[in-house]
Amino acid sequence: MILAIEQIFLQAVQLHQQGRLHDAKTGYENVLKQQPTHAQACYLLGVANAQEKRFVEAEEWIQKSLTFEPDNPAALCNLGNVQRETLQFESAANSYTKALQISPQLPEAHHNLGITYREMGQINDAIRCFERAIALRPDYSLAHCNLSQVFHEAHDQEKAFHHAHKALEQQPQSADAYVRLGDALNALKREQEAITAYLQALQLSPFNADASIRLVNIYIALQEYVKAHTLVKALLASDPTLLYKDTWWTQWLLIKSKLCDWAEWDELLGPLEEAGKNDIVINPFLSITQSNSPTVLKKIASQFASKNYPPSPHNYNPDRNKELDDDRIVVGYFSADFRNHPISFLMAELFELHDRKKFKIICFSYGIEDEFTRKIRHACEEFIDVSGWEDDVIVALAREKKINIAVDLGGYTVHSKLGIFAKRLAPIQTSYLGYLGTLGVDFIDYLIADETIIPTETQINYTEKIAYLPCYQVNDSRRKIADKIFTRSELGLPKHGVVFCCFNNTFKFNPGTFNLWMRILIGVPQSTMFLYAENDIVENNLRAQAKLLGVNPARLVFGKRISVPEYLARYKVADLFLDTFPFNAGTTASDALWAGVPVLTRTGDVFASRVACSLLNAMGLQELITDNAEDYVLKAIELGNHPSKLAEIKAKLAHNIPTSDLFNTYKFARSIEALFAKMHERHLSGLNPDVIKV
Repeated sequence: MILAIEQIFLQAVQLHQQGRLHDAKTGYENVLKQQPTHAQACYLLGVANAQEKRFVEAEEWIQKSLTFEPDNPAALCNLGNVQRETLQFESAANSYTKALQISPQLPEAHHNLGITYREMGQINDAIRCFERAIALRPDYSLAHCNLSQVFHEAHDQEKAFHHAHKALEQQPQSADAYVRLGDALNALKREQEAITAYLQALQLSPFNADASIRLVNIYIALQEYVKAHTLVKALLASDPTLLYKDTWWTQWLLIKSKLCDWAEWDELLGPLEEAGKNDIVINPFLSITQSNSPTVLKKIASQFASKNYPPSPHNYNPDRNKELDDDRIVVGYFSADFRNHPISFLMAELFELHDRKKFKIICFSYGIEDEFTRKIRHACEEFIDVSGWEDDVIVALAREKKINIAVDLGGYTVHSKLGIFAKRLAPIQTSYLGYLGTLGVDFIDYLIADETIIPTETQINYTEKIAYLPCYQVNDSRRKIADKIFTRSELGLPKHGVVFCCFNNTFKFNPGTFNLWMRILIGVPQSTMFLYAENDIVENNLRAQAKLLGVNPARLVFGKRISVPEYLARYKVADLFLDTFPFNAGTTASDALWAGVPVLTRTGDVFASRVACSLLNAMGLQELITDNAEDYVLKAIELGNHPSKLAEIKAKLAHNIPTSDLFNTYKFARSIEALFAKMHERHLSGLNPDVIKV
């Protein structure tokens, strides 16, 4: 009988080795019918189930085998593998540890324990395990590859680079190793070499998701949207379901928005209105460019926050009575955009005008530096460059500086660091200017706005308490407009006819807004639309769209990027700025107004769709505010066909510029300081954040 059982068992093992899992399982089951305590049959039946991804059954059979052979290191390792597949990381770590106690020289067990520790966030333990696996087997390419990844995550890019190279020395055809190499190179700011590494990974593995998304991300970071478009289009052609996986939908929407590629646009926007009904986690910044639904935007922000900033305990409880060491409120402004960027254009003068007797102003920068950075360095009391620092180090420094109020100027924009606010770096945390909407988190106490942008009855759409200013947007009242006088001919504009303009970033454009613009051009004969385009693809796409709508493509004229003073001077050739919807002009609207060009806007129901309305209210130009598409078109056509009416508005604008709240930076400084003081007073009194108003 024993001989027959062993013969059945060996036949099952041979079938298993041939990949005939179903037949092998039948053989193991026949053995166990006759000898239920056959440890190896239990174990291998578990392994076969694991190979079929039947992990529950696999764990049961391997556990059963261990009741008969508790010191089987192979069974313990495979048990760990199954538990890791089912996200039982602590159990998996225990299984690998038991295997290594029995047989300490198993490189695979050390390696898999390292993977498990990485999943548990125990990076130092993971590094130790991978290094031990490599010590036992120096040519262990996969261990080098994973060690590169954890060093990358630990911000030690030189070691990450070293181990990626070691992995490739042992296995030159490893696409994953090229991905790890690309990650290290990208973090070391060697972007072109990183691109080469990712392309090599894709050559070896054409549908490697990690290489693809990283390459798309780096193209986007370098603003090479045409290359990103080509790559994603090819990937979607091979696998249309990819669009609804991970971050692909978000990136595809951004790329198509930037290039004004509106093919299948309505279908692409579907997940916005379906927020919460699918597995796509949408980037909130992109959602505010296209949605006019406050309910949708709040849901998207909250979903994104719950995935990326889960609740975590913090141990920051400053003594309320010992915060003001020198009787001043310490305000920290945090941004990646203290550079040639709208944030700097708008805020530079504010930093200088803050009352140094009552407020200490510290700017924390984690972006690139240029001539605008130097300007802000001199404007604030203290400027700290924390680029490349780990979040915990930035938080520790902010606490050491005894920041009373931390102002996030980024939100969900590129290169922002909302994670440092999640760790609570100051007792009061507020959002302003950089992100136009709710962040959907519980660690931002206030959102600064005005009553035009967030009417009282709409506060329910925001997770933050609203801090109301008289006028929302700060401006630099000393911005220089170049003396250069642009002629129409040098800009490619016709000598006669009304010039409408919009110099908003193209991701704010959409088919709805563009269709309205074309209706306006049709309604105002000989008029021209003057736009900004980053590349020829945008120009070609918009001209093609104009032709489809019955407008001569030559009536679209495109300007290029020029210096800020000349950019402001260029506005003077335009007659009327036509705003976008639902993401209004912000900085560009105040630019136009500062240069003397009226702005026609259409308001909506969300923060981003009410910013231009706020600016026009501050300028006393309420006649340029419309609240629906039809009125927007009719008003533009009326002004375009009646130059005298447009001239009256221009004269009114010129008269109001010197006296308006919009360009009174001194008054704005006092207003926002009053808000800060009210926030701080509530905190010292032990009160929770609540709606406040100046």
